Amino acid sequence: MGIKHPNTGDRYFVRVLTIVIGIPIGIWCAQNKTVRNIVTPILDFMQTMPAFVYLIPSILFFGIGVVPGIIASFIFAIAPTIRMTNLGIQEVPNDLIEASDAFGSTSSQKLFKVQIPLATPTIMAGVNQSIMLALSMVVTASLVGAPGLGADVYRAVSQINVGQGFEAGLSIVIIAIILDRITQNLRKPAYEHIVSRKIIFTILALLVVGTALFGTFTKEKAMNGDENSLAAKTNYEIIGIEPGAGLMKLTKTAIDDYKLDDWKLVEGSSAAMVAELKKQSIKKNRSSLLDGHRIGCSRNMT
Repeated sequence: MGIKHPNTGDRYFVRVLTIVIGIPIGIWCAQNKTVRNIVTPILDFMQTMPAFVYLIPSILFFGIGVVPGIIASFIFAIAPTIRMTNLGIQEVPNDLIEASDAFGSTSSQKLFKVQIPLATPTIMAGVNQSIMLALSMVVTASLVGAPGLGADVYRAVSQINVGQGFEAGLSIVIIAIILDRITQNLRKPAYEHIVSRKIIFTILALLVVGTALFGTFTKEKAMNGDENSLAAKTNYEIIGIEPGAGLMKLTKTAIDDYKLDDWKLVEGSSAAMVAELKKQSIKKNRSSLLDGHRIGCSRNMT
């Protein structure tokens, strides 16, 4: 079926971001009742608000593409990490806290050597749920042009392609199972007697950063030529509509026929395209190229 998953680093970036930001906020909530009382209603709001709502301001500020998907996924997925971290630290037995105080432990020693180690199973359960929620957002993010397996599912639904939809959906399930098993075994990994845990975490971090940097450098390499040309003004992007639309197929054919390898057709939805149209109509100093629409563009695409 030719399933592709570009910008995988952006998906991993969302999951890493939920961990890096969520765990410290959860610890802060456990240590400070005022912070907990402020953060709890915000988390309730974030978890009950439909994920599509987060896409609306993101599109207006950043346009369609990866960024709105990252923002919506982050807001939707970070709440379990914060809640479970807070819960895990609060459920540490008081007698252990009193024992650490009796031995003269400082607040940081008590936190890092008593509370966090005992709360690790609960914290990892929250991290696991955040990863699963972020993964569940891939199809929603594809509605605003975010690439990946979610775009393959959305394309299959638009084109009523059962085979491609099943294959992309099965790929998401396999990734979810793998990530679930990894997060469940991070505390006592089976490989620890072979290689250090720090080395594994370092390799994973380098892979995520390397994937993101590779995507950035590839995009910058493609953006060469005259800065005043239409291509440079539109970042070599053609804002499209639903993947199943006939106009999208014709545009892809035109890109292949004219060998416009640097150009990228961004699949999204009619609503996302209209939002991009509205955004660019406000920013009159920048051109936009859309399927069936052209704003401030010359006839020469390159």
